[in-house]
Parts: sequence; C-alpha cells; structure tokens
Amino acid sequence: MKKTFLVILCAVTVVCIVLGSCIHFGVFGKTVKKGEGSYEQILNESFSTLETDLSVGNITVKRGNTAVLSVECSDSRFTPEYSLSGGMLRITQPKVRQTFTSTGVKCNVEVTVPYELVKIKVFSDVGNCGVEEISSVEFSVSSDVGNCIVEDSKATKLTVESDTGNVKIRNTLFDTCDAKSDVGNVTIELPSEEKAEDYTVTLLTDVGNVHAFGSSYKRNFSQGAVSGSKRIHAESDVGNVRLD
Repeated sequence: MKKTFLVILCAVTVVCIVLGSCIHFGVFGKTVKKGEGSYEQILNESFSTLETDLSVGNITVKRGNTAVLSVECSDSRFTPEYSLSGGMLRITQPKVRQTFTSTGVKCNVEVTVPYELVKIKVFSDVGNCGVEEISSVEFSVSSDVGNCIVEDSKATKLTVESDTGNVKIRNTLFDTCDAKSDVGNVTIELPSEEKAEDYTVTLLTDVGNVHAFGSSYKRNFSQGAVSGSKRIHAESDVGNVRLD
C-alpha cells in the first residue's frame, strides 16, 4: 500500500512539475525574442562565500586560475545579476512574471574560483547544478528540478539535494555528507584512498534498490564506523541509492 501511494504521489508530482515547467519556459506560447543577456566579468575582489539563487538556469562552479563570472542568457529579462561585497559573491536572477507567451529561456552561469572558500551555497529552482574541484568548509548544492553533481572537491560539511533529479557525488572528500533526491537516483563514489570502514553509513529508499560497496540490499543499508566520525546519509523516495 505504501509503495502504491508513493508511486501515485511521484506521478502526480512529476505531472505538476512538467506543467509548471512548461508554463515557466513558455512551451504553450510562441517564442518571442527579447535579445541576449550575456556577459563575462573578472572578479578582482576576493571572496570566501559564494551563493547563487536562480529561478531558471544551469550553474557550474569550478576551479580556475582567475575568479570569473560568465553568463549566457537567451532572454535579457532573466540575465543573472551579481553583487560582491564583504567577502561574499551573490548571484541572483530578476523576478519576472511568467505567462503562457513567455519565451523559452536558456540560461547558463559559470563561476571559476582560484582559491578555497569558507561557504558555498548553489541553488537553481529549475536547472542543473555542477561543482568541480572546489574546496569549502560548508558546501551546499540543490535544485528543485534538475540534476546536482559534485566532483573532485573537498568539504567539511557537504549537502547535495534535488527534489526531482539525480544526485551524484564523485571523488570528493568530506567529514559529513547528506545526499537526497525525492524523485531520482543518488550515487556516491568515494575517492580510491578512502576506506569504507571509516564511515558511519545510512542508505535508504522507499521505491528502489540500495547498493553499498559492491553488494545489493532491499531498500536500506547501515553500518557503524570502525574509527573516526565521518558520516554518510543518502536517501531517495523514488530511486536507487548507491555507495561505492
């Protein structure tokens, strides 16, 4: 009964998201060209905190030789804005009222960072979020509708979440990790030098399979750490959960 209810809930959620996304992207109306809103900005002032809050668009944060913000947006009304003050870089998007005749929006934001951060918080309402080769104490990546991927990075506290989309964490060091998807798969691939017994682990799924360190389990897996305080909690309501 619980499984049937979750499947129905998943289907209703997906239909609502698809309908909302169609309205958001203007699928029902003809495309109206509003001009492009693209730019590239070298960030001369250093920052230790990076926060993004996009309503629609993909965002990538990666290691680079210079701090640079690059934006490509097909509709200038949605062009992300930024502020850099007090050691914080904040990237946001103008609030635009959506209608059935709104243009289909394609927006991509890329930030390169040449140094370690204290806090990174990446969020897109509708869009994929990716972080590569970034080191930060607090580390949060999330999307309501989109995939979230963290690769080759380092964090003290790592949180990666998607309401509807896959979550993947690969070759990343952390002390604690919380990974969750409501509808989607969750995959964590530890660096090769890490030992499974050093982690307290909890893996859960309501509808899906669980794989942990080469073995398969039915809906859940847990273990205590032999030594140390490293922790992994990964779950999906509807999807597979995998830890290698």
